[in-house]
Amino acid sequence: MKRIAVKLMLLLLISAMVLSVLVACKNDKTSNTGTDDGTKESQTAGADGIAPLEKRDLGGKTFNVLLRTEYKDEFDIQEETNTPVPDAVYSRNKLVEEQYDMVFHFTDVVDDWDHRDTFTNAVHNSILVGGDTAFDFVIGGQSYVAFNIAQQDFLNLYDVPNLTFAGDWWGQQAVEALTINNVCYQATGDFAVSMLESMNCMYFNKFLAEQQNLPDLYDLARRKQWTHEKMVELTRDIYTDNGNTGFDLEDSFGLMIYQTDIRSAIVVYNTPTLTKEGQLVWNNAHTQNVVEAIVKAFGGSQDGIYYCEGKDEAQNSFFNGRAMLLWGRLDSAAVLRNMEQDFGIIPCPMFTVDQGEYYTTSNDASMVCVPTTDKDLDDIGFVIEAMCRESTDTVAKVFYEKALKSKYAPDSQSAEMIELIRKSLTYDFGWVYSTQTGVSGNQYQTMMNEGSTNFDGWYKGQESVIKGKLKAFYALFGVTLAD
Repeated sequence: MKRIAVKLMLLLLISAMVLSVLVACKNDKTSNTGTDDGTKESQTAGADGIAPLEKRDLGGKTFNVLLRTEYKDEFDIQEETNTPVPDAVYSRNKLVEEQYDMVFHFTDVVDDWDHRDTFTNAVHNSILVGGDTAFDFVIGGQSYVAFNIAQQDFLNLYDVPNLTFAGDWWGQQAVEALTINNVCYQATGDFAVSMLESMNCMYFNKFLAEQQNLPDLYDLARRKQWTHEKMVELTRDIYTDNGNTGFDLEDSFGLMIYQTDIRSAIVVYNTPTLTKEGQLVWNNAHTQNVVEAIVKAFGGSQDGIYYCEGKDEAQNSFFNGRAMLLWGRLDSAAVLRNMEQDFGIIPCPMFTVDQGEYYTTSNDASMVCVPTTDKDLDDIGFVIEAMCRESTDTVAKVFYEKALKSKYAPDSQSAEMIELIRKSLTYDFGWVYSTQTGVSGNQYQTMMNEGSTNFDGWYKGQESVIKGKLKAFYALFGVTLAD
C-alpha cells in the first residue's frame, strides 16, 4: 500500500494541474446510463461519434492478464481502500466484470531492465505451453515488450476485433508512431497512468528563480522562447561550493539532470531516427549539433550544471533547495510536493526557436499486447476495448475531477504548462524499439559520458549493424528492406 499511497500523491497533484484544461473535453463523453432492462450499458463515445459497445454476456469467462509488478496497481486492486485512484481502478474492473459477466485474473512479473528476461520468458513460455497457462492479454513496459515482439509472440492489434484506435480513450500519439504498414503490436491509453507519470518535464524552484532574477519562465515557455541555449545561459554560472574540494551533491547548482533523462533529447530536441519505410535519417547536421550541445552543457564544463548518476540524487538536491532547475519526469512530483519552497513545472526546452514546438516523450508507459495463442479474439478485443473505454469514466475521471478538492492544487500557470506538456507527447519508433533497431537515446548519454562529440564517426562505424537489425525487425511489419 505504500506504493499506492505514493502514486496517489502524484496523481492528485497532476490531476489538479490538468483539471482546468481537460475536464471540459472529458465531460463531452456521456457516462454509463441504464437500459430498459435495468442493466448498465457503456455509452462512452469519442469525439468522432464511435458507437458504444454492444451488450454482451461472456458467461462468467475468466480473462488471464499478465502485468508488470512495478505498475500492477494500474489494474490489480482487489478491494476498495478509500483512496481515490485505487478505488477508481477497482470500480473500473468491477464495472467491466459485472456489465459483461466476466472475471479478470491478474498475474504480475517483475519487468525492469535488470529482470527483463524474466518478463520476456514468462510471456514466451506461456505461448509455447499454451492451454490454461496462456495469457489473454499482456500489459508490459513500452521498451521491454519489444523482446517478445521480436520473437513473434504478439499479434498485430489491427487484426484484433473491436479495438477502435480512433477513440480518444486510446493514446493516439503512441498508436500512430508505433504503426508501420498498418501493423501495430502495442498500444496504450486511458488505463495507463504510467503514461503520464513518465513524461519528461522540468521543475523550477520559484524562490531561487526570483533570488537569481530569472525572467518569468512560464512566459518564456508560453512565447516559445524556452530553448536549450536559454536554459544553459540561465543556469551555467549559478554555483555555490559547500566548502569542501571539488563538485559534489552538497554544493548548489543552477540545473540538475539525471543521466538517463539525457536520452529523452532524442525526442525533446527533435532528432528522429527512422522513417516508416525503414530509412535511417538520424545521422545529419542537426543531430550532430544536438550531441555537441549536450556534451558541452552536461559534460562538466559548466559549473552550474550537475549531471547525476542517480534519479534520487538529482531529485533530493532539488527538494533541498540546492538546485534551481531539475530536468526530470512528472512522477517526481510525488516527492517534490513536500518541498518547503514552491516549485513550478515547465516543458523541457526546444533545441532552438526554429524547432517551433515543444516535444516530450513517455519513458515507461504500460502497453497492451495480445499473444499469438489467443483463440477467441473477438471476446478478448471486446474486453480490452471495454477496459480502455471504462478507464475514461473511472480512472481518468478521478484524474481530472476528484483531485479538485485536494490541497495539493498548484497555480493556474502550472496547469497551463502541464497541458502544454501533455499535448507535446510523442514517440520515436526507433527509440521505443531500440533493443531491436540499434538506434537509441542512450547513445547521447554514452557520448556525454565519454566526452565525445563525434556522432558521425560512431554512426558510420555502426551503420551496417543497425541496417542488419532493421532488416529483420521491419520484416515483422511487412516491410522488406534492401541489403
